[in-house]
Amino acid sequence: MGTVAGKTVAERFGQISGLCLASGYTAPRELTDLTTLPFLYEDMEPFTNRIIYYETSRGCPYRCSYCLSSIDKKVRLRDIDVVKRELQFFLDQNVKQVKFIDRTFNCDHKHAMEIWRYIYEHDNGVTNFHFEISADILREEEIALLNRFRPGLAQLEIGVQSTKFINVDFPLPVEPINATVSPLFTLKEIFSSKYSSASGSDRGSSL
Repeated sequence: MGTVAGKTVAERFGQISGLCLASGYTAPRELTDLTTLPFLYEDMEPFTNRIIYYETSRGCPYRCSYCLSSIDKKVRLRDIDVVKRELQFFLDQNVKQVKFIDRTFNCDHKHAMEIWRYIYEHDNGVTNFHFEISADILREEEIALLNRFRPGLAQLEIGVQSTKFINVDFPLPVEPINATVSPLFTLKEIFSSKYSSASGSDRGSSL
């Protein structure tokens, strides 16, 4: 194997944190501060009439063994002032849809409310926002705010994951989830909700 600056390639790779090599793992790498990540949509021309994928958090508070999002062991948030500035950019550009790829968007109540309140107060009548949420932690305050959205402003993707112990250590009981979600189904044409489970069954509904 060749050398660079007096060190073999293997030695140089060994100095990089966060790698899995044939010889084992290198030193742990510090998690990235999401606020330091650059905004990639300054030039919107390549994204004309396309779905915009946007991220305000990483990680998940749950520990589902089948999901890579549980690896972080914590939830990291992008600074809310930065998020609002970027959301306003999408609104000013009349983007058709912004899909949040946050794994459990409403896991942080304050963060979710700040964003939902902002898009409600700055609605341009065009842009649709898609969120992946956990139904069992929805609060009445959140449902009340969502109830004020115009038809088409938001889509909610609701993951039940599984109701079977064979799939997860803590299956979610269906009855409490239905009780929490049922008020959303009264909001005609406001939400498009999808129930999904790790056991392979999906139940979709357009409202």
